[in-house]
Amino acid sequence: MDLALVFAIALAFYTLTLTPTVTWGDSAWLSVGVFTRSLQMGTAGDHPLFLLVGRLFSALPGELARNINFEAAVFGALTVMLIYRFARRLGCSTWAAAIGAAALCVSHAFWLHSVIAEVYTANAFFLAATLTLLLQWRDSRRVAWLAAATVVFAIGLANHLVLATAAPAAIIFVAATSWRTLLTRRSIAILAVLASLFLVIALAPPPPILAAFRKVWFGPPGIAEYLQLRIEPRRAMEETAFYALLFTYQFPSIALLLGLAGIWALLRDKPAVAALLLLTTSVNAGVFIRQTGFPSVGTTKFVFYIADYVVFSIFCAVGADVLLRRIAARVTPARLRYWALTLIAVVALVPPLIYAIAPSAALAVSHRGIDLVRPRRVQYRDDARFFLNPNKRGEDGARRFATEALEIAAPGAVIFADSTPGAVLEYLRVVELRRPDVSVRFAPVDGQEVPVRWAFAGGQRRRTYLSSLNLSYYDLTHLTGTYDLVPAGPMIEVRPRELP
Repeated sequence: MDLALVFAIALAFYTLTLTPTVTWGDSAWLSVGVFTRSLQMGTAGDHPLFLLVGRLFSALPGELARNINFEAAVFGALTVMLIYRFARRLGCSTWAAAIGAAALCVSHAFWLHSVIAEVYTANAFFLAATLTLLLQWRDSRRVAWLAAATVVFAIGLANHLVLATAAPAAIIFVAATSWRTLLTRRSIAILAVLASLFLVIALAPPPPILAAFRKVWFGPPGIAEYLQLRIEPRRAMEETAFYALLFTYQFPSIALLLGLAGIWALLRDKPAVAALLLLTTSVNAGVFIRQTGFPSVGTTKFVFYIADYVVFSIFCAVGADVLLRRIAARVTPARLRYWALTLIAVVALVPPLIYAIAPSAALAVSHRGIDLVRPRRVQYRDDARFFLNPNKRGEDGARRFATEALEIAAPGAVIFADSTPGAVLEYLRVVELRRPDVSVRFAPVDGQEVPVRWAFAGGQRRRTYLSSLNLSYYDLTHLTGTYDLVPAGPMIEVRPRELP
């Protein structure tokens, strides 16, 4: 009953703050992928499991994009529920477990990705489920729980390969906890089945298999660059500092102190579990902090740290349990309930208040030349509010942009776009069948400049637009002749001078 209540509260919160329509970039692409029934897994950037589950959510009434946003909300609520479950398995009280769950529920990055169509709450769910099953195995020593953890982990990789960073911690935890368990007949039988499946894959015709692994490894995007041993000390220190700042922004209340206290308490009382959680976080953080070629400033690199915030919320629950036990030794049960409710209120309400005022604070410091966000500029998006405040209730800037752009575009026009606004244009064109006469063209590799060239149809030059007012996203060197850049609503038209 407690689990259902935690899930329901978290889901209600995310539904209340859910993005009501299509939004920018990958969120729009995921909705398009669900609509086109795409299930490819050719690179580390493909997420077939999320798209497959998205087909179920697409059957809900209402707009497709909103339903896929809701899919992320459901995964987010399930993760919050599992954090509560994990804390209870550790022996935390109901109140303490609720505090840990609340800390995760309102943490910035996790909340943000629970209200837009993104794969990171699904990844958090599979991580939390794997850790919970490992804890269940540790307590019971039944190999079925270990097998379940392995299966859940393997399925989670089909959602996002970043889950693989949890593998070293899980393997070491199993080996250190009870390596003899792996030598039972039942364990050997299960391992034999898994090994047989691997052999079937390995003995398949090699060219397709090798090509698939090569593409996943090298990309783009690939995973090879994240596993290199080369380290740039100065830039790695900058990334570490930014990681610490991001961590503080996720838990800007007493939850941060509770989490630190929880680490100490768990190391003292249950060192094996503490090691599992800390190693999970350390490996994940180390992989991405070391990758200085993808800097945290001005990017959404923080999404890869969401797994660390999930783990830290468990420590928050442990720290809260320690605090409440000390309070219980000094007060009556009625007063203890008062203290517990106060802690939950602080943990659950302070972060949303801080996030609500953060955009105004960012605007104030921007007047002094300090840009805290530095995203790609797009029309109809308040960048500070969009990135610093996870609440997306009423957020419709992406739809307004795409609707106006497609209404303004001339018949048969070509719109050159980087992925952030271009994905929304494609959503309206592909899913809602708006302006099929208009073409949208992108960069060969996401993140690169968009090469702009004249396009022709029937011997006539097609009208050409840039989807962003920021010219730094475009390579105009391929254009011939003279032309003017003319504002056209939320876009820029590239107009040859010989035209009237």
